[in-house]
Amino acid sequence: RQGNKVQLTISTGEVQLFLDDKRNLPLHQNFYYYTGFTGDNRQFFNRSSGAYIFRPKQKTPITIAPKPVSEVYKGPVVEEIHQVFSDWMSQVIRVYKEENHVELEWLVGPIPVE
Repeated sequence: RQGNKVQLTISTGEVQLFLDDKRNLPLHQNFYYYTGFTGDNRQFFNRSSGAYIFRPKQKTPITIAPKPVSEVYKGPVVEEIHQVFSDWMSQVIRVYKEENHVELEWLVGPIPVE
């Protein structure tokens, strides 16, 4: 059994997963966040976002980075794509030779809250 193939387009930072010679799976991945609503909690409609309620300030999420900084490392057993989206968000994509899966490992934090 032959393992998966992953292709990284460095110019855009996009990753594509090839399942075999006949099928591929376009994969668009990014990381987003919402800014929490700041209210005064005096009235129900003006509640702040907090520990028990999530009230985003906007409807559309904010992209952490439209194009991550990517580096590719190739070894005899595993190939890795290291992507840095910001000072507080990164990931490693691992593809093991002869394996039928892809690993994604995220590292988040500390998140700036100012």
